[in-house]
Amino acid sequence: MYHKVKPRTNLYHILLELTAPRPQNIFWRDIGNLTLAVPDIGKDPRTYNYLSGESIRLLSVEINCQMRREISPITTWTS
Repeated sequence: MYHKVKPRTNLYHILLELTAPRPQNIFWRDIGNLTLAVPDIGKDPRTYNYLSGESIRLLSVEINCQMRREISPITTWTS
């Protein structure tokens, strides 16, 4: 799945903080099922395109929290 991240979103700023240059001893291997495309604002995505295991965990937590915040008004019943 491919998702283009807009620069004014919270997810963009989290990715901006978590991405790092790829370490020399780690081979590039495309694994996973999600591709996030970020604009060329801030860090250069051609260089800063690596997420460590801890960064992936933090990103996953933030995405889950954001999804809950967005779905909460829909599922809340008002009397």
